[in-house]
Amino acid sequence: MSQRTDCEAATFVPFQHRETEQSVASRFEQQASRYAEWPAIQTCHGLYTYRQLNDAANRIAHTILEEQGAAEDRVALLLDSDVGMAASILAVLKAGKTFVPLGPALPRARSLYILEDSQAGLLITDSRHLAQAQQLLTQVPTLLLCLDDNLEGAAADNPGLPDDPDALAWIYYTSGSTGRPKGVVQNQRHVLHYVMNHTNALRLTAQDRWAPLSSFSANAGAYGLVSALLNGSSVCPYNIQQAGLASLADWLLQTQATIYCSVPTVFRHFAATLAGQELFPHLRAVLMGGEPVY
Repeated sequence: MSQRTDCEAATFVPFQHRETEQSVASRFEQQASRYAEWPAIQTCHGLYTYRQLNDAANRIAHTILEEQGAAEDRVALLLDSDVGMAASILAVLKAGKTFVPLGPALPRARSLYILEDSQAGLLITDSRHLAQAQQLLTQVPTLLLCLDDNLEGAAADNPGLPDDPDALAWIYYTSGSTGRPKGVVQNQRHVLHYVMNHTNALRLTAQDRWAPLSSFSANAGAYGLVSALLNGSSVCPYNIQQAGLASLADWLLQTQATIYCSVPTVFRHFAATLAGQELFPHLRAVLMGGEPVY
């Protein structure tokens, strides 16, 4: 992985309170312009720079606007936690919509409930999950967009919609363990406040490489994703369900991860796979949440 050589490469720049009075999309576009050739997303399938991720998000955003117009609406996402999901989250926000994640592993009944309750007007998926999406839409009729359809003809410029810090950003649903799942709404300002606090607490810079094990379809995963991308950091998601724990140490070394993030139980199982001789010279922070650490 290339390293930044400019004088600000390792300089922490505080996230100012005034910067919360914009949109998530605008903040990302600032980083995409500033760090155009810097890695934004790195997965086992390849690497996307900020320019490439922004272009991909713009093509999806313009396609969404063609399908739905500029009115506020909800857009459901049925995707794995990879480049397609990251680009789609940004695209929905760029198009002035609210995204509603549907994890591919969710039970069918829960996915149907979320689709119906959120009144999503569009469902974005890819060929990997197309059949699953089509089955859902037989019961909850909604427009469908497959990312593997040819979107190259769509415009790659920023849509340039006006900033509205009060506009909704996303809706995540509770587990429903105490009743029916409830949609928890976050607006742009709330998300940016979280990112501001996270940035300043962790002293995030463009030199950081974030290794999340949480799905982008989970609230913590989405916050981690935007916290990194709104600071020019690189995101290196690790799919523990597909890859298992055995190769996680190699992934942290390969990506030169500086921040590791998972629930405590996963971290304990990961630590148990180590022989005690491993060194992670770039790792500077281990973040755990979602359950008691002890």
